Amino acid sequence: MKTKYFLRGLGLGITVTAALFAIAMIFYQPAMSESEIRQEAKKLGMVDAAATEEAALSDADQAVIEEVEKTESEVQEKADEAEAKKAAAKKTEETAAEEKEETDAEKAEAEAKKEEAETKKQEAEEAKESAKAEQDAAKSASKTAASGSSAETSKSSSGSDSNSTASGSGTTSSASSGSSSSGSGSSSGSTSSGESVDFSVKSGETSSTVSANLYKAGLVDNPTQFDRYLEQHNYDNYVQNGDFSIKKGSTYEEIAKILTGK
Repeated sequence: MKTKYFLRGLGLGITVTAALFAIAMIFYQPAMSESEIRQEAKKLGMVDAAATEEAALSDADQAVIEEVEKTESEVQEKADEAEAKKAAAKKTEETAAEEKEETDAEKAEAEAKKEEAETKKQEAEEAKESAKAEQDAAKSASKTAASGSSAETSKSSSGSDSNSTASGSGTTSSASSGSSSSGSGSSSGSTSSGESVDFSVKSGETSSTVSANLYKAGLVDNPTQFDRYLEQHNYDNYVQNGDFSIKKGSTYEEIAKILTGK
């Protein structure tokens, strides 16, 4: 009995629900989008406000708008052109700076090579002068040795002839000896005359260069020997720059003390 009532109520509920759902579907209308509304309005003969305003614009207003748009376009083109010129100018400046740096580097390298060549040339000249001075000193020593040998030979010959010569010969020999002594004294006086010579030492000059310049000035007889003297007595590292007054005939020690201030 209870099952019968239950099924009857269930069937009635389903029937009522189906009827309500059918009624709702009949009266339900989904929401329309804006474009659909415009289309429906157009079908019904309604006019779009935006289209009406655009149509209401006069030809003059349209021309002004077009002119403004054209001007804006020209301004933008000029701005782009100015930016392009600015970029090109900047690139040109960078290229010029790079070329200048390369030129400066090449110039510096050329200057360095030139200085190196001048240094080598100066060293070659100094070596040549030193060799020439040594050669002159050797020749002078050879001449001195030859002169001494000749004098000894002459003296020996004069001694062997003294037994057969008269006193007049002795007088002549004495006069000759006096003349020779006088000549030697004059020569010694001219060598050590005490005459002062102005001498300059420049910055960067080595002891060998200074020695060669002293030889040129007639203050030393052998630049190589004087340079060796400076090195042996530890004067070569203390030669000062500047102007000096050196007397002719001064000894190596006197000249070294003048140049070093010791």
